[in-house]
Amino acid sequence: MKTLLHSLICVALACACSLSAKAQSTSNQNKSGDQTETQKHSGKNENKKVVVQTRPEPQINKKTLHDYGDHIIIRVRAIFRADGKVEEVKALKITPDNLPADIAKDLTEKVIDAARQIKFTPAIKDGHPVSVRVTLEYDLTAY
Repeated sequence: MKTLLHSLICVALACACSLSAKAQSTSNQNKSGDQTETQKHSGKNENKKVVVQTRPEPQINKKTLHDYGDHIIIRVRAIFRADGKVEEVKALKITPDNLPADIAKDLTEKVIDAARQIKFTPAIKDGHPVSVRVTLEYDLTAY
């Protein structure tokens, strides 16, 4: 009986070792079958976030800000493209929301112009630059 039990344990261990070796071999390959996990983490396929290098301030008259509350926040959305360009800048929200329409439009246009001039290093995914959608907030103060 002991011999049978010992034999079963040996067979189970051999199967487990075989499955473990196969699983390790599978995890060391990507879809193309030629890149190991150590290469993946060596820097070639790291993911990185966008890095803003310069963010110009909008050219806004401080008197205009002072006349309409001293503190205005404008939130915009943009796409930071993989080739380093800013595209599709659109206004999301302006606070306070009781500004005269012409003032709100003028301030928003100036913020959008400033956002288009942002310089950045693109995000990296799997070792390649990628485009990302970002939300930018411009906190405009009279002082």
